[in-house]
This record gives sequence, C-alpha cells and structure tokens, in this order.
Amino acid sequence: MGDGGPGIALPVRILALGDSITIGMHGTGSDWNVNKSLRGGYRARLQELLAGAGVPVDMVGSSDAVDGREQLADRDHEGHGGWCLIGGGGRCGADAYVAGGDAGIASHADAWLAANPADVVLLHVGTNDLGSGRTPAQLVADYGDFVDQVLTDLPDAHLFVSALHIDGRDDVNVGLNGQLRAMVAAKASFGAPVVFVDTYAGAPAPITGDDANGLHPSLAGYEVMGQNWFDALQAALPALFAAPSAR
Repeated sequence: MGDGGPGIALPVRILALGDSITIGMHGTGSDWNVNKSLRGGYRARLQELLAGAGVPVDMVGSSDAVDGREQLADRDHEGHGGWCLIGGGGRCGADAYVAGGDAGIASHADAWLAANPADVVLLHVGTNDLGSGRTPAQLVADYGDFVDQVLTDLPDAHLFVSALHIDGRDDVNVGLNGQLRAMVAAKASFGAPVVFVDTYAGAPAPITGDDANGLHPSLAGYEVMGQNWFDALQAALPALFAAPSAR
C-alpha cells in the first residue's frame, strides 16, 4: 500500500457511521426499499470526488442496510435506520424493534469499530435522539462522550462530525449546531483529530425536499453533503490529496 500521509496508508479506509441519512433515505412513505437514494445518499458523490482526486478509498462497515441496487462503487457503511446515538431503556424510539432493545449507536460502536477499523470516520447521528425526547443540550453532552469513545477505540483515526438539520427547528439548526461546533473545536484545541463539518451548507431549499418528517435531505441535498464531506477531508488531510510522488 502507498502512503496517504502521517498515520494513513492507502487505500484510506472510510467508515460512514450514523442513522438513515447515512443509508440515504429520502422521500415519504413507509417502504424503505422505495424511499431512498440509489446513490447511497451522500456516499456516491463523495466517492466520485475522491476518485477524481486520485485518492484510493475502501469504504468499510457492516450494516445490513447495504442495498445491491445502489449505484456506487463501494456500498459498505455503518448506517442504521431509526437508531439514536443513545439507546436502551426506551430512550430511542427504535429500541422497540432492535434485538436486545438497544438502538443506541454508542452501545454498539466498540464492536463495529473493532470489526471495521477505519482511518476516517464520518459521523451523522442525532435526529432520532431529538425525536425521542433528548434535548439539544443532552445530545451535545452525549456527542462529547462519543467523540472520546471513537478516538479511544481508533486512536489513529480522524473523526468528522456532521451538523444536523430538522425543518423548522432553529434550536437544532442554529443552536445545537453551534454547540457541536464549539465542543469539537475545544477537543481539537487539545490535539484531538476531530473536525466539525457543516454538511448542509449550500444545500438548496427546502433542504429536506418532499420528506414528510422534515428529516432526510433531498436528493440534491445529498449531493451537496458529499461535496462538503470531501471539502472537509481535503482541508483537514491535505497529504491524502498530494500527487503520488509527494505522498
């Protein structure tokens, strides 16, 4: 394998971690086989941009929501529809239909990260926590703990934390995101390899398109998210994008 810069061998292993937005859910209705992006949400655009930049990538993950119809080169991810950051004990609405009664990503992440070690983790989770009664302040505190958990499990990884968006929720779209940004900046100031990414910046209105719940991005919004993840990777990890002879 080639050298992708300090601590990263090529191909760079990327774990997309989160809920149904990581899967690429879109639109309305209860049939998840119909109401989804066949470009894997933001994942296809991100892979296209990385390929165009000459960065070899291995997407990793063990989610059972991988769909063979998806039109992207590497379909692996760790997206779990309906799941929350914190679950168990009825704290997440999805606890009711998950084996063991805990649909909390934090509860399962240690095993997933051990099975799918990654150089880069792209994290987008939390809208279901808010829908299950978690307050923005509680969620930010949960995120702080989870950032520490991920970087303990993968001490050489680089963690990218996404903004969240819920239609009509300024307490989330402005307030919570500002707190997430500040929390991430505080950890980064002490040397933690973590970056906040406003993945929704520049997305066309309405950001959630025809999604009845006001949660899932439009198809156009997913394309913008892919671009924003790419821009964040390029800014934070410039060695990955150097000419091969310079790596």
